[in-house]
Amino acid sequence: MADHSPADPPLTPTGARTRVLVAMSGGVDSAVAIGLPDDDMGQLVHAIVHPRAEWRDRLDTDALRDFMADRLARYKTPRTYEFVDAPLRDDAGKVRRSQLRQDRIDGAGKA
Repeated sequence: MADHSPADPPLTPTGARTRVLVAMSGGVDSAVAIGLPDDDMGQLVHAIVHPRAEWRDRLDTDALRDFMADRLARYKTPRTYEFVDAPLRDDAGKVRRSQLRQDRIDGAGKA
């Protein structure tokens, strides 16, 4: 049985609910959730977070994980978090989710 109502549509691992909740956690300027390949699960949720300047030294993975734990189903909660200095939106105001995902996949192959 699904864990949502008709007014609360199901979300993919890159769902808007995850992104919005990360951004609501305080100290976050913008955030995006993407699905990264995983051998066991198929995909895992990875959050890319651009913290507000005044929060850069105070915001960490544990704080976000604690905030998300009570608000999302475990499988929707990001498994990993990445903090970035550059804004996530381009000059047109768009988040290029597919490009961000591909950059992480390409980078993982180089590590």
